[in-house]
Amino acid sequence: MNPTDSEGRGQVLTLDQPDPGTHRLARPSGEEGLALDQVTLRRMRVGVVAVVLLGLAVAALALWQPWAGTPAGTKASQWAAQQRDTATQVATEGLLSLNTIDHRRIGATVDRWAGITTGALSHDVRTGRAEVVRRARHDRTVASARLVQAAFTAFDAEAGTATVIAVLEISASKAGAKPTTTRNRFRVLVQREGGRWKLAYFETLAVQQ
Repeated sequence: MNPTDSEGRGQVLTLDQPDPGTHRLARPSGEEGLALDQVTLRRMRVGVVAVVLLGLAVAALALWQPWAGTPAGTKASQWAAQQRDTATQVATEGLLSLNTIDHRRIGATVDRWAGITTGALSHDVRTGRAEVVRRARHDRTVASARLVQAAFTAFDAEAGTATVIAVLEISASKAGAKPTTTRNRFRVLVQREGGRWKLAYFETLAVQQ
């Protein structure tokens, strides 16, 4: 039945004039759900892109690292070998320096000895400096040394200690005396101090025939 007005005439409903007693139809739930799904999908795509970019950045960083692919044990052994060679070199060069004297430059020579030694040996060099200078100048001492052979007999990279046996050929002359050439064998202890190896102790051994 069509609605009628108070005078019995049929009332015409148009789209422009909705019935005051009716409500607008709500948007179908399917369309609203579709809109939410699209927002969720966009967020998911952004999240996936971010994860992929982060993964690429981490991979690039790993490739950039110079030690990537090198076993830790290999690096440690290389470092230990380098420290061993450095300790041996410091021991032999230090011995050569301690056995090289020129009375005309003895002050600078003893100062150099103080710089390459540590511990009790450094203390002895510093406290005995005046006497060494006096005797060298009085005797007009000139001495030089040549390395014959050297080898380490003990080494501890972590503790920073090494023992080296070295043989030197030493030529010396003094005023009023005939020049001499002797072959001496030494045991040297070197110690790493602040990243630098120094002589801590040395003694003369019997020369093996």
